[in-house]
Amino acid sequence: MIGNAVPVRDHDGAILEYHWTGGLATRILDIERELTAVITGDLDAQEFTCATLLHDEPLRRSGYLDSLPCVPFYAVPHGTPARAGNEQSHWMLSTAACFHVLAAVSGAASVTPGMTTYTCGAVCHRSEAGTDDAVLRLSSFRMRELVLVGREAEVLEHAESAFMRLYRHLGTVLTRLRLDDATDVFYGARAEALRRIQSVKQVKKEIVTSWSDTDDYAVASWNKHGNRLTAAFAGEDATPDTPHSACVAFGVERLAVAVLAAEAGLLPQKFLAGARAS
Repeated sequence: MIGNAVPVRDHDGAILEYHWTGGLATRILDIERELTAVITGDLDAQEFTCATLLHDEPLRRSGYLDSLPCVPFYAVPHGTPARAGNEQSHWMLSTAACFHVLAAVSGAASVTPGMTTYTCGAVCHRSEAGTDDAVLRLSSFRMRELVLVGREAEVLEHAESAFMRLYRHLGTVLTRLRLDDATDVFYGARAEALRRIQSVKQVKKEIVTSWSDTDDYAVASWNKHGNRLTAAFAGEDATPDTPHSACVAFGVERLAVAVLAAEAGLLPQKFLAGARAS
């Protein structure tokens, strides 16, 4: 496999994102398609394309933005005076693919019988960057999700099934693999009480594998939203029957590196170091 992992660095040398080239880029795209088929299974999932920007108002209503440990990456609209900065913008770079789906369907979903499912991919942006040897955390990365919207019991049943399909499939490729209960990575220390509630309710599970001999990292997650996000995106259209949502998500680069490293008989840290040097 001929190809390179070309890091894009900030002024301190931390890696913000990668450009993938040649056969390496092709394999990453192939792995994304393969694993999307795994989580979709027999579900009649609609493909959903995601935009770059997302309006912040529904995320404020849901309490999501208030819980972030950092300010999201805002985009200043065309025509805004140069010195106005973020103050005149409510458009942020997306932090998760599922938000785009829920923004589009939540208003009508309360009157839609049954469950609807979507598969979507988006370039996401978070306040994460790392050194060459650190666990792969990027400020700009591709996320692939299966998003389910409908009655709570049905949504949770199918989301769990999709997550476990992915776990079993990865178990045929990755030797160091486990399931962990987790909390939403966006909540900072000031939201410790909310983290404890999330742990009790098991609102998030992760598939974890080894990055190096000493470090593990999460490559996929299953997230229960309840109807908090659908109600926030529905706004004035929200009703007591506003449906629930859940998603199964994986970071494409992070999981693809784990799979490719296993195929090469290496830990991801060593594989990525070789791809940078090739």
